[in-house]
Amino acid sequence: MKAAVFHKPYQELDLTEWETPVPGKGEVLIRVVACGVCHTDLHFIDHGVPPIGDTPIILGHEITGTVDQVGGEVDTVKPGQRVMVPVVIPCGECALCKKGRTNLCRQRLIPGNAINGGYAEYIKVPETGVIPLPESLPLVESAVVADAFGTSYNALHNIGRIQEGETVLVFGCGGLGCAAVQIAKQVGAKVIALDMNPLKLEWAEQVGADETVNSYGIRDLGAHVRELTGGGVDVAYEAIGAPRTIYQAFTCLGPIGRLLIAGYTRNDIRIPEPKLITEERSIHGVLGCPVSDYQRIFDLIESGEYSIESLVTKQMPLDEIEAALTSVRSGQTLRTIVLP
Repeated sequence: MKAAVFHKPYQELDLTEWETPVPGKGEVLIRVVACGVCHTDLHFIDHGVPPIGDTPIILGHEITGTVDQVGGEVDTVKPGQRVMVPVVIPCGECALCKKGRTNLCRQRLIPGNAINGGYAEYIKVPETGVIPLPESLPLVESAVVADAFGTSYNALHNIGRIQEGETVLVFGCGGLGCAAVQIAKQVGAKVIALDMNPLKLEWAEQVGADETVNSYGIRDLGAHVRELTGGGVDVAYEAIGAPRTIYQAFTCLGPIGRLLIAGYTRNDIRIPEPKLITEERSIHGVLGCPVSDYQRIFDLIESGEYSIESLVTKQMPLDEIEAALTSVRSGQTLRTIVLP
């Protein structure tokens, strides 16, 4: 099969022939139809962040396709079925899985990070890594559900517990951020979208943001947002993953505000501790989405509450993977989808 293979950072992916995997007991082989290009992939390629699994490895973690083959003892899906792969594949048996926190499974597998991902014609995953996709949803655009919508849904609903009438600040208006705008608006929150890229602010406005803030040149962003909101926001959703922006997002909170960090950084972050205590603010990390929540997301897409098409600004063949990655680096796309 054709695959785009990561060998080491600071070099292009190797578009090459790779052995097509064979599903064993409890495994499923999926023919990949679409895979979203995420900034997480750029962490490996551009920033030297090591993947969990050994290299060489195939990147890509927002995956939809059709079941090609099933191994022994697989009974929940069948060949030909349309499916999505969750961004975090659980074991289904550990204590956290049994509590419904499958995204925190201790034996979790992350496609394109711990195991081979979706920048290839086929991917092999455990049966627990296959989610049937409703026939009513488009196969290509649904790739963004795995991470952009799944992670944002988990952050705002399960962790942030946003309520109608609260004010949510979305910090970074790429794929995750524009999904978060839609999720917060569906609950009835007021949404402020913040970015330095005017195009991304336009996209955030198009998907429902009530206000936008171009942060370029604002010296004290926390003071600016607190003045704008009359004391700070209830929830700040940080989708960039830089120590500076995480700090800034914290300073935008009001009393009992919740900072939700979906952007990844391996660097230490600085938080002004007095406000953490005296205003009882809280800080939460976010990883993926529990498998049980995806059906609710599918339902909201089917009902028109969420628009997945609005996040997909480019579709490109796998042969053009480097151009797809460049489009993400440029900030001129929300989600680019590669089509193996």
